[in-house]
Amino acid sequence: MAQKKAPESEVTLPVVIDLGRVKKKRVRELKRAEGPLLDDVDDAVEHVRARLGDEANGKTFVPVVLVYRKKRKKKKKNRSSGLTVPVPFPPFFMKI
Repeated sequence: MAQKKAPESEVTLPVVIDLGRVKKKRVRELKRAEGPLLDDVDDAVEHVRARLGDEANGKTFVPVVLVYRKKRKKKKKNRSSGLTVPVPFPPFFMKI
C-alpha cells in the first residue's frame, strides 16, 4: 500500500518571545486565538519572515507559546505556635 506523504517543507528553529508578565485574562484570550498577545505573536512571526527574506519561501513557521509563572516560595510554618505538649517525664541528659 502506498503511503501518502505530506509535502516537504523546511522548518526553522523556534522563535522564543518573552511577553513579560501577563494577566490571566490575556492568557485566556491568547488560548482562544484573540487579543493583543496574539497580535504580538503574529508580529514576531512576520518579523522573522521579513528577516529571512527569500529563505522563508517554502518554510513553515509554527509559533510555540509557553506560559510560565514562578512558584512562590512556601512560608515555613512556625512549629512553636505557643502550644506545647507536656512530657510525662523529664528528658534524660547524661554528663560524662
